[in-house]
Amino acid sequence: VIHDKGIVIDVNDAFLNLSGIRKRKIIGKNIVEKCIKEEYKEICFLNILSQYAKPYDVQAHKKTGEVIWVQIAGKPFRYHGQKVMAIAIRDITQRKLAEIALAESEKCLSTIFDSAPMIMLLVNKDFNVLKINQAVLNTSNKTHQDIIGQQPGYIINCIHSLNNKRCCGAGLDCPNCPLRNIINKTFTHRIKFHKVEAKIHMGNIDNVFERDVLLSTEYIEIDGLPTVFVSIDDITERVQMENILIEKTSILLKAQELARIGEFKHDLKNRVLSLSSSLATLSGFEKSRISLGE
Repeated sequence: VIHDKGIVIDVNDAFLNLSGIRKRKIIGKNIVEKCIKEEYKEICFLNILSQYAKPYDVQAHKKTGEVIWVQIAGKPFRYHGQKVMAIAIRDITQRKLAEIALAESEKCLSTIFDSAPMIMLLVNKDFNVLKINQAVLNTSNKTHQDIIGQQPGYIINCIHSLNNKRCCGAGLDCPNCPLRNIINKTFTHRIKFHKVEAKIHMGNIDNVFERDVLLSTEYIEIDGLPTVFVSIDDITERVQMENILIEKTSILLKAQELARIGEFKHDLKNRVLSLSSSLATLSGFEKSRISLGE
């Protein structure tokens, strides 16, 4: 499109096919008023007046009323001795819709990431943390600035990371760390792990406690860089309740066994006394079925 301060001087067939407008209906008209959607008119007018030449994206409408995304790039030049602007208009609707869908998807994923109750991390090949969710901050006394760039052990207060001046990964126990091992395997083999049970020792030198966790990982490449997504689900309370249930079940079974020790049956007709095996042993009988005639 060739225009002078927005007033159309000439157009090519590509513009006519894109807009659906006849040439005689656009020549001499203001292209902004004719084609650009209302909320983008101001920026278009400003760019025209300043002879802005770099590409920018706006919404336009066809003759049919269909709204599309277009990219506009302009260049000043002389046309029949007159200083005017030539602008190229490209239909970028599909690309723009894909970008909007991607942005909405990323926003949705970010919301899920931040609202998840378990600890979630994104780490690079050097085991440095690149991203964390809100659960990390909720379970730590550290700030976001303190955490980014640190090692996972520092974030979860792994006791072994406190025992070495070089922090997480340098301790004698670090080669056996289930968290570091599962992250390393994910990087090496590019495979994911789902809810692997593990125990992590946390706290400080004066107060060490063991936590039961479920570890999950996923290999992801972001802008060509290998990273691993890590989730740490603390199931300590659940495991404790399961252990209590197992213990109480064991006590109940023992109580039932003790109750059966004194069981016996007296058959008056056949003059036979039947004892439970436990009662027979305690009574000194060699067999549990005794004839009263014996």
